[in-house]
Amino acid sequence: MGSLPTPCDAPEISNMLARETAENANNYDYVKELVLKKYKLSAEKLKTLFYRHQKDPEKTWRSFAHELSCYFREWISTLEITTFEGLVNLLIAERIKAKAPEDIKDHFLGEWLELNSLKNSPINSTNLKA
Repeated sequence: MGSLPTPCDAPEISNMLARETAENANNYDYVKELVLKKYKLSAEKLKTLFYRHQKDPEKTWRSFAHELSCYFREWISTLEITTFEGLVNLLIAERIKAKAPEDIKDHFLGEWLELNSLKNSPINSTNLKA
């Protein structure tokens, strides 16, 4: 689904809980994890939200910076990036993905979306010329 739950989702959540045991359905932590798992945004969606987010004229720049920070932190957290080196690899891979010719993207379509680092990349100096 990839979006926050709304009141319209209550029946769906109720149906989801109805399939659980009474013990699990009444366990706050279990229900919380179940709902979070269902509505968790993918890394790709978080990246898109980070890059395309725009400042609401009604909000402050500080609020805008906080929103960007949240999207960015969730994005790298979802990808399990925990080191500066991992962040460097991600950002370099993102720039290469943005600048690569379409034929390269098409050729590596399966691996392309998963590319977060050049270390285990299908793209390297032997198969990418100029």
